[in-house]
Amino acid sequence: MSPQPQAAVGAPLSRVDGRLKVTGQAKYAADHDPQGTVHAVVVDSSVALGRITGIDTRTALAQPGVLTVISHLNAPKLAYRDNPGGYKDRAVAAQAHALRRAGRAGLVEVGGDADTCPERLSVLVHISAPRPRMLIFGAVDFAGALSRAGRFLGYRITVCDARPVFATAARFPYAHAVVVDWPSATCAIPRWTLGPPYACSPTTPSSTSRSCVWP
Repeated sequence: MSPQPQAAVGAPLSRVDGRLKVTGQAKYAADHDPQGTVHAVVVDSSVALGRITGIDTRTALAQPGVLTVISHLNAPKLAYRDNPGGYKDRAVAAQAHALRRAGRAGLVEVGGDADTCPERLSVLVHISAPRPRMLIFGAVDFAGALSRAGRFLGYRITVCDARPVFATAARFPYAHAVVVDWPSATCAIPRWTLGPPYACSPTTPSSTSRSCVWP
């Protein structure tokens, strides 16, 4: 956080519009009257949860000074109506991006209300993304339980230990790969070959006896 100037703290500041306001000379937005200004009145339904079957504007239009009555029948087109795919494209893209980050498929539904887009649209988003990686360093009993939980959650499991007696496929049936090597050698793999979603879990002090720094 950058330091803030302290000159104004504790010092009186003059309101440049103070005199105009206390004397009633200040003008607000409603005090301005540009040429050609018209005023609108919102008329709400007097029936809660009712269904509109028709709009009769003849009585309102007959009143003196009334220029027009605006409803859904003659309202100006909004941005999404001029570009029908604009709102839908942005809404679908935003939700699809969220599903992609989560690495899962899903049904995206947009529209269906007058404030955004009256037409309802359902899009099935299927994500073809690699599984997130879980690297477990240290072939101990706890690593076996962790590999089983990780596989259940959808991770691609790799167990790494420099001791060939412990790092065997038979001891870790839920692991996709069992690597007999030091963690430092495994961590030297460029990150782009693994992809951004990963989990790194050292399970024993000996498994990190050689420095393991993940990029």
